[in-house]
Amino acid sequence: MQLTGRPSWSLAIGDDQQLTMALCVRDASALEVADDGVPPPLLEPLPPAEVLGEQDPAAVGRDWLTWWQALVRFYLDGQDAPRVDTSEGRVWLTERAQRRAAVGDLSDDFAGLAHQPALQRACRALAGEALEASRRWPDPSRGWLGSTDVGTIVREVAAARGAAEHTLTGTVVVLPTATAWWRLVEPGAVLASVGAPPEQVVRAALYSSAPRHPGGADRP
Repeated sequence: MQLTGRPSWSLAIGDDQQLTMALCVRDASALEVADDGVPPPLLEPLPPAEVLGEQDPAAVGRDWLTWWQALVRFYLDGQDAPRVDTSEGRVWLTERAQRRAAVGDLSDDFAGLAHQPALQRACRALAGEALEASRRWPDPSRGWLGSTDVGTIVREVAAARGAAEHTLTGTVVVLPTATAWWRLVEPGAVLASVGAPPEQVVRAALYSSAPRHPGGADRP
């Protein structure tokens, strides 16, 4: 979902099947991921699966974290797509297809994870079940904003930051994960559990996107 105000601030609210699939793999295979920047467990995890064999869950978890970060980066980069009916857009599409192959996802049977074989095997073993489950679940971003007054948040953030409203842009990726967890992953971009408070999340995304001006506040 894309919201645009006058003047042209923007806020994109979405979800991503590939990110959800990666979380399915993490939870079902009981990977040990020591990083507080990744989401909590899924609301409806897959049944536990013995897909690691004798592989160390912590070592595979480190590979998973690298993969997760690449998937998030790939998703966020897609928010800045040029028009695809231009020469620039066609080049962008070609490069994006190459990047997708390098990251490793379901479309090519996770070929991009060849250098992380234990993780690749886990993804291949669980992909079908994860895909089926993700199709059963409701889209986490649908209705997530509820009655949140984004226009008021935009005006308040612009005033607090001493910035023009048209400089504010935000992206929120809503995940089907537990608790009210959310994290700012880069200026203007937030990952959030479906139970995260929309007003706080939207404010953080827009606030962090604003250019710094003398006299503006440093925190939302």
